[in-house]
Amino acid sequence: MANLAPDKRSFSITIKKDLFEKLAEIAEKEKRSVNFIIIELIEQGLKQKI
Repeated sequence: MANLAPDKRSFSITIKKDLFEKLAEIAEKEKRSVNFIIIELIEQGLKQKI
């Protein structure tokens, strides 16, 4: 998957409504998209694991 073009590196996820609402609150406060917040959280989590 790492060798795929950027436009082919997408996938969908299903999250609970309450989790999405929490993410939406954060996104609104930071004037960002929920997608951006999710990516940021994943990147932070990966940094902690490495």
